[in-house]
Amino acid sequence: MNLNFNFQMIFLFLVLIWLEFGLAVRDFDILFNYSNCTTMSHEYVKDFGCPLLAEPRNRGNYLTAYMTLSKDVHKMLLEFRIQVLTTTNATGFATDLLKFRIDGCHVDNYKVPNPIVESMLKKFRSSGNFNGCPLKANFNYTIKYFALNPDYFPPITPEMTFSAIMNMYSEKVHFISGKVEARVVKKKRKSFKF
Repeated sequence: MNLNFNFQMIFLFLVLIWLEFGLAVRDFDILFNYSNCTTMSHEYVKDFGCPLLAEPRNRGNYLTAYMTLSKDVHKMLLEFRIQVLTTTNATGFATDLLKFRIDGCHVDNYKVPNPIVESMLKKFRSSGNFNGCPLKANFNYTIKYFALNPDYFPPITPEMTFSAIMNMYSEKVHFISGKVEARVVKKKRKSFKF
């Protein structure tokens, strides 16, 4: 009888932990601070940009990116670097969290071992019109309304600033580079006045 009671208490404890961490409401938002997209080779790229656009009523922001190539690209390597940015006494430095390279022609099949990055790549795939290689010249490739969902991150995520850097290569030619910085901020709590 005592063993059954202990089992029930352990089960209840595990259910409470699951409810606390698995279904927890995120009390933070993720906002983009900065974006910069640079054409590294005009031999490959006609137009490339990634403006940040604000959502109505100050509900955050999102990224829209566009790219038009000058010639077809049959092989592509994507290089990603995700960093946490920290500052100490007015000097800043970046700590690499994750660096990886993937075959850009098969990004739909790539599985990242990190669940946060996997969620972001899934959102990236669903927001854009990239259909694998070859990438065609004079076609407008776009990513629309790309925002970072707090549900991608653990429930207890500290306030921080992080960056994602992406470089694209074809035939060993570095043809575009992009950098986005974002920050995790606590949501403002509504106070009720009586």
